[in-house]
Amino acid sequence: MPSHLKLHDLLLLLAELNDAVTKTRTSEKDLTDASTAKSDPAVDSASLLAAQRAKQSSYADYMSNANDAKIVFESLTGRRITDDKLKPTVTI
Repeated sequence: MPSHLKLHDLLLLLAELNDAVTKTRTSEKDLTDASTAKSDPAVDSASLLAAQRAKQSSYADYMSNANDAKIVFESLTGRRITDDKLKPTVTI
């Protein structure tokens, strides 16, 4: 933790980190839901394409939120997180 931070600044950073992690968890759940949704082979191709786009959008949201959390964590702790540690628990 950077020693130059005042208590107020530290509390603000901790709140920002908490928000970023909460957003990341929410977007990972959305990604998991989109990735594990049952697809009906009888559904038309437009619906399948829409489901695939939803997965891709959920993945992009997750990665954006995970990167935001990474930035705040690194600035708060001085510890580095490699990109491979940001990968979601599901694949699309």
